[in-house]
Amino acid sequence: MKIIVNEPEVTRHRVFRISYRGEQGPRIPHGAMDRLALFSEWTGTTPPEFILADQGDGWTFSDELLGYAVETGLSLDWFWLGNEKELVMTAHNAAKETRT
Repeated sequence: MKIIVNEPEVTRHRVFRISYRGEQGPRIPHGAMDRLALFSEWTGTTPPEFILADQGDGWTFSDELLGYAVETGLSLDWFWLGNEKELVMTAHNAAKETRT
């Protein structure tokens, strides 16, 4: 298994790593690593060392990243896609439920 290091544009914490077997690494969406670093800064948590893994048949989020998301409430949509709408609508719907 080969390991490459992916340095985010904004290095707020440690270096993130991607575990893979192939010759070519995955393409990480622009800004994703910055969002992960920002989330960990805001929440005072330590992000996982491995974020993606090559399982032999393609790329997937690492078990470490999925566990971190469950533990901390990290929105994978926001982290990976930068999708703020889900966060806004979740907060809106939660507030609406408490009013009824």
